[in-house]
Amino acid sequence: MKYIQILTLVALALFPFTEAKAAAPLISISQTNAFTVNPTQTLTWNQFDSSLGTLTGITFEASSGLTGSFTVINLGGGNMNARNSSAENIFEFLGSGSPGFLFSQALSPILTSPTSGSTGTSIPGGQTQVFTITAGQSISLSATDLFSYASFFTGTGSVQSAASMAINVTSTGASYTVNSDAAKTEGSAILTYIYQVPEPSSGALLLLGYRDWE
Repeated sequence: MKYIQILTLVALALFPFTEAKAAAPLISISQTNAFTVNPTQTLTWNQFDSSLGTLTGITFEASSGLTGSFTVINLGGGNMNARNSSAENIFEFLGSGSPGFLFSQALSPILTSPTSGSTGTSIPGGQTQVFTITAGQSISLSATDLFSYASFFTGTGSVQSAASMAINVTSTGASYTVNSDAAKTEGSAILTYIYQVPEPSSGALLLLGYRDWE
């Protein structure tokens, strides 16, 4: 019986551990930050602690909606026509070694009130006009792979990103400016780390389980 056990140990010693290694499961850990932006807000995220395992992927996604109103101010002496506007939500990470600009996505053209046909609303020279943003203007941004910036996200500290809002107005006529103090975009963003925890090889497990039976 002892002779058979010795042969088993020799076979285990010759078996390549690279082939016997068990597949390590993927684990994800996510952080969520809510925001109310006007016109920008800085979000803080914890870095990935490499003592947890081996980082294999990083994703970022966000969703938001725009509400409120904005004011168009005619800076010239003649009439201008302000037409339907659009708004963008912009996300970027800040700091040296960061991915910087992530993505921006415009909301559908904002239906505003008042309007006046296809040319928009006429605003006399030097006058202002308040436009109400139609409720329900929202966006959802797809996940973005950030693994190529793993060194920026790895550590025991934190990193920051900015969520910004920009309102654009299409117009004809005199020059103008836009005051968006009464507009805001609310939503949330999720940063996810995907990693592996190494598992011992199958061969090592078998050796540890060996017993010397008489």
